[in-house]
Amino acid sequence: MRIALCSSALFALSSCGGSPTESTTSAVEITAGRPVDPLPNERHLKNVRMLTFEGENAEAYWSNDGTKLVLQRKGPGMPADQIYVLDLATGEMEQVSTGEAWLQGFGVKRLPDI
Repeated sequence: MRIALCSSALFALSSCGGSPTESTTSAVEITAGRPVDPLPNERHLKNVRMLTFEGENAEAYWSNDGTKLVLQRKGPGMPADQIYVLDLATGEMEQVSTGEAWLQGFGVKRLPDI
């Protein structure tokens, strides 16, 4: 599976790769987000889903078991990028960093009240 970023939205794309091996888990059905209509004459991508809907969303990485994405995002009012884990089956997103370490690198002792 692959990930594409478009207009601050994160998309999950289905794979056109080879068959799974015994060491990989079974395919995970992604129900998070919403389907995106295919572009006319698109032959390479299918089952594209929009997974995020606000803020600035950046790079993302698959979990080892393929059930989650770990992504970087900066939501409205956030002073810095923060790390989230997105469950691809439920769509639940959990913030796993606060961005405080990044700010401390610039001499900021605590996050400003927003």
